[in-house]
Amino acid sequence: MWIFLNNAFLSIVDKGGDGSTLLVRARIDRETVALAMAEVVKGIRYSNFKDSVRERSRHDAYMDVWSAMHRYRHHGG
Repeated sequence: MWIFLNNAFLSIVDKGGDGSTLLVRARIDRETVALAMAEVVKGIRYSNFKDSVRERSRHDAYMDVWSAMHRYRHHGG
């Protein structure tokens, strides 16, 4: 799973083999990840995600992803 936050980008995968451990740059218990993501969602205080991204280079990279997904939605999938 890829998660784009206004101040971070996460790649989260199941690496434990038994389904209980997630890899987020380090091995992290699935419940810990779920609780942390719930806190991030509860903390959303913006009405427009793109406008909430302060770092210019991150904003531009996210716009590239948004543009690719927009093209996919209308032409590819």
